[in-house]
Amino acid sequence: MGETEYLISTVPLGGYVKLLGENEEESEDLSPEEASRAFNHQHVLKRLAIVAAGPFFNLFLALFLFWGVYAISGNYVMTTEVGQVREDSPAARAGLLKGDVIVSVQGIQTGSWTEIKDLVKDSAGQGVTVTVQREGRLLSVTVVPEESVEKNLFGEDVKSALIGIVSAGKYRKVEMGPLEALKEGIRKTWEITTLTFLTVVKLFQGVVSIKTLGGPIMIGQLTGQVAQEASAIWSLSWRSSASTSDLESPAGPHPGRRGDPFPAHGVDHRQTHQPQKRDMAQKLGISF
Repeated sequence: MGETEYLISTVPLGGYVKLLGENEEESEDLSPEEASRAFNHQHVLKRLAIVAAGPFFNLFLALFLFWGVYAISGNYVMTTEVGQVREDSPAARAGLLKGDVIVSVQGIQTGSWTEIKDLVKDSAGQGVTVTVQREGRLLSVTVVPEESVEKNLFGEDVKSALIGIVSAGKYRKVEMGPLEALKEGIRKTWEITTLTFLTVVKLFQGVVSIKTLGGPIMIGQLTGQVAQEASAIWSLSWRSSASTSDLESPAGPHPGRRGDPFPAHGVDHRQTHQPQKRDMAQKLGISF
């Protein structure tokens, strides 16, 4: 189609893009006209822009899918209803009961269970005013959170202030307009992008096992499981997360291209890099 050749491989796992003049040996057979347009004869800034296009496209794809999911189906958040109050906990001593709906913490309205935790986590040993709705009326109590040690997403021990309550596990749907869906899509894309890079750091620190990583095969398997167990909307949401997490792999000009040595293009802008060095950089990228 045009000057671009498309093909489907025998085993279509992932994808890649091969550019004109990308291989030094093949570029020797190019005509003068083709050589002027070849990848290896472009300025280093152009080459860097082409190589960076893959990861950035993954970000835009994830943002677009998240925006579509939130705009069509809205967002589901865990309600602030208390499902359990632990015995002899700060909440029990303050008089909180199962079935209470937490309306605000320190005067700040709470719309989800996550917001409650965020407002309490840094208040160990300090009195916190919690307003709840009980049997149709509002009641305010003062709770003094206790410092406790819990596991974070990576299994590390972290200190946090807790009051001893457990969510009822109920969810409510939050309808979103196009603008609200876009804002939530940006927030979610940033959240997963940050988590992806943090996972790489934890991987090198030995906190995360190398066994937890997976390539195209694992992504395909998990996508299939999500499609079988959930609706098409949540399947799209999973694909958005996978697209964002795909930034973890060294990427090239378009989504799916792997192993292109991004830093190598900035090593020397006066000449193209030697094939041996390029091959070694590609192998290093693929290994990563």
